[in-house]
Amino acid sequence: MTHKLHIVCLDAPAPPDYGGAIDMYYKVKALAASGRHIVLHYFDYRAGRDAHGLEPFCTQIHRYERKSFLASLWEKQPYITGSRNHPELVKRLQSDKAPILLEGIHCAGLLPYFYGERKVLLRMHNDEAAYYAALARNEKSVVKRAYYQLESRLLLGFQASLPKDLPMACVSHSDIAQLKQQYGFSRLDFIPSFTPWQSIEGADGRGSYCLYQGNLEVSENREAALWLLEHVFAGTGIPFVIAGKGIPESLRAAAAPHPQVRLHNSPSEEEMDSLVREAQVNVLPSFNTTGLKLKMLHALCRGRHCLTNEAGIAGTAFAGAVELAESASEFKAAMQRLWELPFAAEMRDRRQIVTEVYSNERNAARLNAWL
Repeated sequence: MTHKLHIVCLDAPAPPDYGGAIDMYYKVKALAASGRHIVLHYFDYRAGRDAHGLEPFCTQIHRYERKSFLASLWEKQPYITGSRNHPELVKRLQSDKAPILLEGIHCAGLLPYFYGERKVLLRMHNDEAAYYAALARNEKSVVKRAYYQLESRLLLGFQASLPKDLPMACVSHSDIAQLKQQYGFSRLDFIPSFTPWQSIEGADGRGSYCLYQGNLEVSENREAALWLLEHVFAGTGIPFVIAGKGIPESLRAAAAPHPQVRLHNSPSEEEMDSLVREAQVNVLPSFNTTGLKLKMLHALCRGRHCLTNEAGIAGTAFAGAVELAESASEFKAAMQRLWELPFAAEMRDRRQIVTEVYSNERNAARLNAWL
């Protein structure tokens, strides 16, 4: 095994407070623990994000700015890829022959500079074309919806143009099936997300509220929270907490008439962990099947009961470890039943498969086999 490894992150990996960042952050730590000498590259375009905490695990860390929308147009690629084709990054990657791990389709615009000349692995966080199409369906803003639709079409063409033998590490089995069937990719492996949750720790007994968590700057999560508020919890009297980044005024207005609903805006990592631990039911419906919902893994490892739908566990190892419902009436009935049911040891035992599948040490070894 070549010890040196370049990791190109689509975003600053710290703080690890959303799905992709959690996967990248703990992957760096796990690969460093496996003996890799990591040169970390990341794109710095959002305030308050950097690589803090990963310094002891990397031999070098380099940051880059993304190109503006206009500056990336000449790339003739989706904006999320064209804006990351940074000349200084290309120069550094071409300075040696060490293997490269590209985080997300976002970084795949770099492939023509070195693909076929050295080991490269593309980490697919999800099928981005399908993800952007789902964002468009749930977006109220006409301008944003048009952007998501355009980006989805561009991503569809871009993903179809990639080499069919490009090695890809996918976070869910459903993504593998989609990428194989729709695009014809042939070298696909299921390597689950890396996380801080490596054991099952849900507390016995009952919690004091039901919880929905998610990044509420994302339209799909806003729609899920509003759906739960209006169609599942309204009129039940059961305490309901909605927690996440960027709670919008529209959600505040919808929650105002319901005294049992509490909003927790932009909780810290520690606060979110506490919210998950103290909930009686983590209620996490999903409106798409792409990628892996890491908030579900968080709930399974740290929390009590978990309630979702088939889309929320598609392609995962969560079947049997969660309660399932589909319609609003099914969610309400399941939620009311779980509200009264104390969490117990046998329920924790059913979740042990989760820690086996999502073992950081095991999955670092699997990544190293590709690199």
